[in-house]
Amino acid sequence: MSLRRWLFTLLACGVLVGSLGAYKGLQISKAITFAESFPEHSETVDVVVAQHKNWQPTVKASGEVIALRSIELRNELEGKIVELGFSAGQVVNQGQLLLKLDTREEQARLDAANAQTELAKLAMKRYQKLLKQNASSRDRYDQARSELVVAKANAESLQAIIEKKTLRAPFDAFTGLHQLDVGQYISANTLITDLVGVDQRVWVDFNLPQQQAGVSLNTPIQIVSAGLLQQPMPGVVIARDAAVMVQSRNLRFRAELQDTERRLKPGALVEVNVPIGDSQAAIILPATAIRRDNFGAYIYRIDKKIDEQGNKTQRAKKQSIIIGPNQGDQAVVLDGVEKGDIVATNGAYKLRDGMLVNVQKQQQIRQGDQP
Repeated sequence: MSLRRWLFTLLACGVLVGSLGAYKGLQISKAITFAESFPEHSETVDVVVAQHKNWQPTVKASGEVIALRSIELRNELEGKIVELGFSAGQVVNQGQLLLKLDTREEQARLDAANAQTELAKLAMKRYQKLLKQNASSRDRYDQARSELVVAKANAESLQAIIEKKTLRAPFDAFTGLHQLDVGQYISANTLITDLVGVDQRVWVDFNLPQQQAGVSLNTPIQIVSAGLLQQPMPGVVIARDAAVMVQSRNLRFRAELQDTERRLKPGALVEVNVPIGDSQAAIILPATAIRRDNFGAYIYRIDKKIDEQGNKTQRAKKQSIIIGPNQGDQAVVLDGVEKGDIVATNGAYKLRDGMLVNVQKQQQIRQGDQP
C-alpha cells in the first residue's frame, strides 16, 4: 500500500512538471514569434567609396615665427629723457624720432668747438698766405693746419654724442610696450622698446632630424596653427644651417611665407608640414571611418547581400587595416581596403560586425583634401 502511494505521488509530480514545461515552452514560443514580428535592428551611417589618391608623405615639425627685421632698441649713453616721439604698439616710419636725451651740455661744447674750428681755419689760411710770401715758416703753417684738424675732430666727437642721444627708427616698424616718460633718467643700455619690421613676409625656423636633412631648398611646405590660421599657409624653404646641431643631431631650416594679413606674430609656435620623398597613390579615408580597439585599427566595410527572402540588404563587415599618418581630418590606409570598397564614416561607432546598415549619405573625398 505504501508503494502505491509513492508511485501515485511520483506520477502526479511528473504530470505537474510536464504541464509546467509545456506551458513555459508555449510562452517562449510566443515570445519568439512576437520578437520575429519586429524588424531587425539597424543603424544609419554615412559612407564613402574608397579611391586611390595621390599622397605626399610628410613629416611634422615645430616651427618658430621670425620677423625679417626685428631689434631691441637700446640707448648707448645715459641721460634724462626730454622728448618721447612714439607710443606703445604704434607704427613708426624710418627716421622718425623715438627718443631724445638731454644734450644741452654737449650742444654748448659743440658751439665752442665750432667757434674754435673757425678760428683755426682763419689762422691756417693766414699762415698759408704768409708762407707763399716767405713771411712765415713751414712749421708754423703745419702747426696751424694740425690745430684745425684737432678742432674739427672735437666738434665731430661732440656731434656724435648728440646723435647717440637722439634715437630714430632705423626702418618702418611696429613698436613694443614701454614704461618711459619725459623727465625720466635712464642709464646706458636700457631697453627702450622692441621694433618689428612692417613686412608682408615672415620666416619660420624649424628643425628636422639628421635622417631627414635631405630636404632641398625651394621645397614647398605648409604652416598650420589652430589658434592663428583658419587654413594651412603655404611657404617655401629658403635656407638651411651649415651643420647639424651636436646636442640634438637636428638640422635647422628656414622657410619664408607671404603673410599679407600679418596673422603670424614673431615668436609664435606653429606646426610645419614638410614633404619628404615622392608622391604615391594610396587609399585616403576620412578620419571618422577609422576605429581602434586592443587589436589595432579597423573599419566597417558595407557589404551588399541578398537575404533568404530575396531582398537586398547592406551589412557591416569589420575589417582590420594598417594606417599611415593622419593629417587633419584625413587618414592614409596602407593595407586592408581596396579601391571601390564602401566604408562607413559618420556613425561608424554605432556598428557591430554583421549589423544591418542603412546608408544616409555618400561622402566625396576632394582631391584638395588629401594629406
